[in-house]
Amino acid sequence: MGEGRGEAVKNDAIRHFLDLLMTRKVSPFDLLPHTDLREKLVELVLFGEPNGGDAETANQFLHLRSALESQVVKDVKVVVFGGGTGLSNLIGGDSRSPQWPRKPFVGLKEIFPHTRAIVCVTDDGGSTGELQKDLPLIALGDLRHVLLSSIQSERLQSLYGIARPQAKKVVSQLAKIFNYRFQRRPESSSSLLAQAGVDHTILPAPLGQTLIAYIDLLFTDTRLIPTLDRPHCLGNLIVAAAIYAEIPPIITHNDCIANHTVLSASTVRGLAALSAIMGIR
Repeated sequence: MGEGRGEAVKNDAIRHFLDLLMTRKVSPFDLLPHTDLREKLVELVLFGEPNGGDAETANQFLHLRSALESQVVKDVKVVVFGGGTGLSNLIGGDSRSPQWPRKPFVGLKEIFPHTRAIVCVTDDGGSTGELQKDLPLIALGDLRHVLLSSIQSERLQSLYGIARPQAKKVVSQLAKIFNYRFQRRPESSSSLLAQAGVDHTILPAPLGQTLIAYIDLLFTDTRLIPTLDRPHCLGNLIVAAAIYAEIPPIITHNDCIANHTVLSASTVRGLAALSAIMGIR
């Protein structure tokens, strides 16, 4: 009797779980990974319809994906947090890569034009480390990297009245300027641009003139001149010059260190001015 009762208990348990499973409602969304619906929708847009469903379900997923992709998001505001390389790739590709100028208008900025980046600035290696030996600035290398990657085609076209092919050529020249590294002290701003292989005639006049003015500042502002004696990435120096253009010449490095408000406000204004001429919202 004991064995018979035990088998009956087992059969009752089997029947219980069979009944539960038979009455459970399964959604086609269960075919997609993740538990959050938003993550499931992202998965659908990125990778397409899931396997395992019937033809009707696959067709419904296809239409849903098309509807999501056709959604107008140009006014959506996006804020992205991160470091240099990862953040740059996400926003608009790896702007330090020699191949980047071939396809610069990609990434999150093309989907969401109102994308803002908050960049971690703890890097102290390479040109950034050399720069901080002479200037009391935050690390600029990753900022430079993200600035380049954030350039938007439509913004450049609208700003300077140029077509997309010309905008691509402009970005190619900007990449040469901002990624060029020199080892010896350059003689002048013109020689520096020549060494970088820049054809400044391709740049719209307001953009080219402003960049040259920033580079000239490296040779005329006594606070910036010492930076030319060290090996540097020209883009980092341009960012530094844009910041120091906002600081009156009578204010010294020691003044900046003593009053962080002056330096932080000038950094914000300098980055905003540089972003504005480069086609970055």
